[in-house]
Amino acid sequence: SSVWTQEIEEAQFALRQKLLDDFLERNSGRKIILAGHHTEWGKDLQFNAKHKILLNTSPKESMERRIKRDREWGKGWNFWENEEDLTSELEESERIVRYLMAENYVLMGREEILSLFED
Repeated sequence: SSVWTQEIEEAQFALRQKLLDDFLERNSGRKIILAGHHTEWGKDLQFNAKHKILLNTSPKESMERRIKRDREWGKGWNFWENEEDLTSELEESERIVRYLMAENYVLMGREEILSLFED
């Protein structure tokens, strides 16, 4: 459909939560790294985690990577073309980091993360 509705958004979120739940259940005896930001339109995907880790990357670098990915994936957005858009996006990235830190995420680098999975 070319029309995006709240109902479609809620159904998509519910499906993603179910897929995540099913995946975690099937792999309950394994060590798993879930990477990425698990919030969509103000809703957080729910899962129990031994460690909540935020890759130690600045909000600015994170924002720049996301913009680059979106452009490479050809999303066709005409956003981030001026200083006001970029300032707004950086503020949002900083807000997300503050939110995750308040949710007890810990900043870690790549090597620190990988060391958690050594036996």
